Amino acid sequence: MRRFNYKICGIVSIIFFSWFTLGFAATFLPAPRISVAPTKYYPLEETLYIEGTATSLSEVELFFEKPDRQPVRLQVAVNSNGEWFFADRLELARGEWTVRARTLRGTSISDWSNPRIIRSVVSGFLFGSIKIRYVPIILLLLTILTVGIALFVYSVIRIRKIQRLVFEQETRQKTEALERKVREKEHEATQVRLEQDFDELRGSIMTELEHLGRKRDGGRLSREEENHREKLLRDLRECEEGIEKRLNNMT
Repeated sequence: MRRFNYKICGIVSIIFFSWFTLGFAATFLPAPRISVAPTKYYPLEETLYIEGTATSLSEVELFFEKPDRQPVRLQVAVNSNGEWFFADRLELARGEWTVRARTLRGTSISDWSNPRIIRSVVSGFLFGSIKIRYVPIILLLLTILTVGIALFVYSVIRIRKIQRLVFEQETRQKTEALERKVREKEHEATQVRLEQDFDELRGSIMTELEHLGRKRDGGRLSREEENHREKLLRDLRECEEGIEKRLNNMT
């Protein structure tokens, strides 16, 4: 009787262990594996592609997290060969994101997979529904800056050239005015000297003519002295005409 009881207990134990093992095997899901994931991702320029393996005909949940950002959760289906992939554009803020995966089937959930680090490189921004990249904006700003610098340099050179021309014109006008004044002073000085010399010459001639005139009035003027007197009068007249002509040319 005791041996029969032992046999019954053994059979019950085997049945219970088998039932527990089958139930655990039916509910246990191995963690999926991420086999392909980029180290760098450009959200505005490319599609994010991740692939891996998991339990066939199940679903895989992808979990993206970053300390200062709201986490992102996505689900993809696993085919009959136990393969899954994600290929779509995903807006990830700049920085390093950790991505993990776990298998979902019914109420059963596996552990998280091996983590992967994806560095998101943002090369632009969104303006409504329009994606604007930084590189064209930088090139545009550099072009505007270059054009602005070129215009500034041209303006400076142009202004300096105008200032130089104005200075040269003013200098030329001042030089011409100074030369005119110098010529006027020279003419005035020359005119004064000519008048002084003519006055001295005329004074000498007039003195001689007065002497000859007194002798003529007294009847003591010889023929030679008469010719000399006439010659002095011609010389005086010619000298007056020559001086007058030179003065007129100077003015």
